[in-house]
Amino acid sequence: MNSQRILILVFAAALTAGTCAANTVLFTVNVSPSTVSQQSLSVFINGSLINTPYLGAGQSSALVSVDESTWSPGWNSIEIDYGSISGTNGLTVNSNGTWAPPLATYNAVGTTINGLTGAYYTLDGTHQPATLFFTDYGETTLHYTGGTAPWSGPHNGFTFSSTSAFEEELTGYIYIGTGTPLLSLVPADQQSGDGAAPEAASWLLIATALPLMLFSKLRLSRARAHA
Repeated sequence: MNSQRILILVFAAALTAGTCAANTVLFTVNVSPSTVSQQSLSVFINGSLINTPYLGAGQSSALVSVDESTWSPGWNSIEIDYGSISGTNGLTVNSNGTWAPPLATYNAVGTTINGLTGAYYTLDGTHQPATLFFTDYGETTLHYTGGTAPWSGPHNGFTFSSTSAFEEELTGYIYIGTGTPLLSLVPADQQSGDGAAPEAASWLLIATALPLMLFSKLRLSRARAHA
């Protein structure tokens, strides 16, 4: 086996290692356990719904096992829509055994910070978000109970209690995969969440391997012509 073909196999192996490695991310989502509470909950990663949308009374627990290879390793956009319609409010989103996974967002002046942005709305007569009354930057622990921070106290004239009716939209980024979740690598676009540096690396390997493949094929053709 000549050196050109060895190099081609090395690049092919590197491509396989870079694109096929995957881990499983396990999400658990819960709302208030009260059987008289009306809650709603949806969780999105990169704009794709990952849990069964929930609307009803009592606790909702969904174990969502998602193959990491369906997302880009690194920072991916996340959105959590929670509605407390009636009864005691409560929400937990657990990722791989922790309700405090690596999260990131941008604050009011555009600085990257840890946590997510929480936008709070009053509800209209059909339980849909009506008026934005409070925006909270840097919510790092996805475990909320009624009457405790950040679900506590009055905000811009809204009386916040353990039984308040409201909707919270949490947005930002969650870090998927190995490595260090550096804030400097958070995508500039709050909604893109692609963080796809490994994809660029794969294209680089393809671009490097292609000339070697063509050169090897050309040598083989010349050898056959002189045979």
